[in-house]
Amino acid sequence: MKTETTIFIAIVLLIIVIFKRKDVAMKGNEVINYNFDPASKDYIKSQFELLKQDYAKEVVEKVEKVYRLETANFSSGQYRDSLSPGQVYSVDNDILPWNLNGYGVIGYSKGFTVGGKVYRYVAYENLYEAMRFLADYIIRWNGNESRWFSTVPNQQANYKDKLNKIDTLYV
Repeated sequence: MKTETTIFIAIVLLIIVIFKRKDVAMKGNEVINYNFDPASKDYIKSQFELLKQDYAKEVVEKVEKVYRLETANFSSGQYRDSLSPGQVYSVDNDILPWNLNGYGVIGYSKGFTVGGKVYRYVAYENLYEAMRFLADYIIRWNGNESRWFSTVPNQQANYKDKLNKIDTLYV
């Protein structure tokens, strides 16, 4: 009985530690700890330097603007837990159809409840891989970064207006 109680207490403490961490992603039921601070300006800058080597300036600027809007300037919980710019993996366990092969995907974020629904976000091994997915997505849709938010034209126009008001720092 004493051993069972000790194990139970250890599990409860582990769960508390996991949910207090800001820099975790999930792979199945396994917690993935990032060995870097996702919100560090030096880290973010280094990842943009890599992206600038592979993509046109216009695409990199669009990536940064989407990231700034979707991640509250690289500080939101979903960003810290996944490095994703709001890329939903599932809503209430309905998996969304992203083609993620070859993009350094390591799992998904813990659940975030918004409007009564639980959202999980695609989690990447590093910011470069996540930004590379977004850059390729923008290119695939003929430079239309607003499609990241919606496929509805008037919603895209409103999103584009928001993006146009954002200044870039890393490009």
